[in-house]
Amino acid sequence: MRRSVAVVSLASLALLGACASSGRNDGGRHDNVQANVTPELDTDHKRGIDVDNMIYRSWDTDGRLFWRDLWTATHHDRPSRLVNAPTTY
Repeated sequence: MRRSVAVVSLASLALLGACASSGRNDGGRHDNVQANVTPELDTDHKRGIDVDNMIYRSWDTDGRLFWRDLWTATHHDRPSRLVNAPTTY
């Protein structure tokens, strides 16, 4: 029993040593990835295209809200007199 445990331990150590000494032949790709783990991220959690999309949506929403506020301020959107809710008109 002890002999089989010793043989298995010795074989696993020899295999582990062979794997550790074989080295890495990846053409330097590992160093590039290790230097910049998330190359596509501009912020902590967003890619460049996500940041651009957020900016576009913000400008689009701001523009639509501006024109809606301008339309309401000039009272072109006259409320119905049948509504019980108070209005800004």
